[in-house]
Amino acid sequence: MRGKAVASISICLILGLVSCSGKQIKETISSLFQDEKKAPDTHRLSFTIYEEKLRGAWAGKMIGASCGNPYDNQFHGQIMEDPIRPWDAQYVKTSLNNENLCAGMTFLAALDAKGLFVTSREAAEYIAKTNYAMDGANEAARKNVRSNINPPESGQPRYNPYANDGDFQSEADLFGLICPGMPFTASKLAAPFGEIMSSGDGFCGGLLRRAFMRRPISKTAAPKS
Repeated sequence: MRGKAVASISICLILGLVSCSGKQIKETISSLFQDEKKAPDTHRLSFTIYEEKLRGAWAGKMIGASCGNPYDNQFHGQIMEDPIRPWDAQYVKTSLNNENLCAGMTFLAALDAKGLFVTSREAAEYIAKTNYAMDGANEAARKNVRSNINPPESGQPRYNPYANDGDFQSEADLFGLICPGMPFTASKLAAPFGEIMSSGDGFCGGLLRRAFMRRPISKTAAPKS
């Protein structure tokens, strides 16, 4: 699966160089995640086990966000060569108000209220109502929507100077978590949210991140029916 992900990224980069239309690039990226024509093996997963895996994944995201928080937006166009600080469990407290996690919860609230076919404009309304701290593409998009500059314009470089940054990539994990083993569905759900604050590399990077979620559930973990 990892090989497929790398191949998809390579195809994306090539197409991005030769395509002139942002819409064409977006459609091409989405097509990379279409489910295989041959139906894959199905593994049953009880709600209890899924919830356990979901909690573990979210805990991992909290740890990652809190560990990397001091380095966020500190290295633009350069490699961070200094060692990362040693981990301390106390750091995880900082993730409670981290925008990467808070934005994901806002996305989830929009899905819960508007359903699986939520539009980017509907989702943007939920972002506009938030009051937690944001920066970069997220904050620019929130200001845009509050100023009646709605998606997809809110995520375009003309209105959002951070449109190609990694904000959406840091939040797109949510769609992989709620769509385990379903990369096409995950990318479909993610697209309306990505348009709010990103475009170009920022948008495509969020969708490509779903490729690494395409890992089959272990047969040993499947409950006996």
